[in-house]
Amino acid sequence: MKTLKPYLEFVLTVVLTAGLVAGMYYLGDELESDGLLTIVPFLIIAGAVYKFVTKLKDQQNKKARANAPAQALKFNTDDPGIKLKPDKVAYVLRNSYLSIVLFGFAIFIDSVAQGFISVYTFICVGVGFYLLIHNVLVCDKIRYHIDHVGIEIRDVSFSFRPKITVIPYNSIRELIARQALYEAPMDVGTLLLDTGEKDDDGDVSYQRIIGIPNHEAIARIIEAQAAHEAASQLKD
Repeated sequence: MKTLKPYLEFVLTVVLTAGLVAGMYYLGDELESDGLLTIVPFLIIAGAVYKFVTKLKDQQNKKARANAPAQALKFNTDDPGIKLKPDKVAYVLRNSYLSIVLFGFAIFIDSVAQGFISVYTFICVGVGFYLLIHNVLVCDKIRYHIDHVGIEIRDVSFSFRPKITVIPYNSIRELIARQALYEAPMDVGTLLLDTGEKDDDGDVSYQRIIGIPNHEAIARIIEAQAAHEAASQLKD
């Protein structure tokens, strides 16, 4: 069922969007004056295609790692582990999606208001720029450390306060390794760790290790260590 989920989500999105297009068609005279609204269904379809392709690629990457497992790696208590930091460009771009959405929403509001710049436009643009500047400033302070205890992520909050998250291996339910188009030229990638946390909508809230070199090899090391921890717990 989990393998079919991306297909079902994609089909459902297409069906719902088709209904939206049909509704807009019957309201055609009212929408002719606003070309921006007419491209909304196509943006929804593009988003659905992107999500569908990404999930299929995640499944393929997971199968590839399973077919080529890393050597059994066990960190000793005195082992310094692996220390990593994100590529700056990859980190900023990975965290810019919300800013792009806010800028797009500001353009949408401006279009609907027929050029009248509202307070909502200022809020969207202001928050978008704040997030971009925040990501640029904090990037050099982000660190990742993988050792016998688990994975330590040293991050910085939106209010510029340091934040440390420790992820034990036995809390990792799933690991996803991804490489965006803008990460490929730098030969870096991103790992998403499912630790069971959910957001307000009930979707998985991933812990992220962003823009690191040899991300597939690091993913196999983490999976091997997690498997070793699980086997040790079964013996106990």
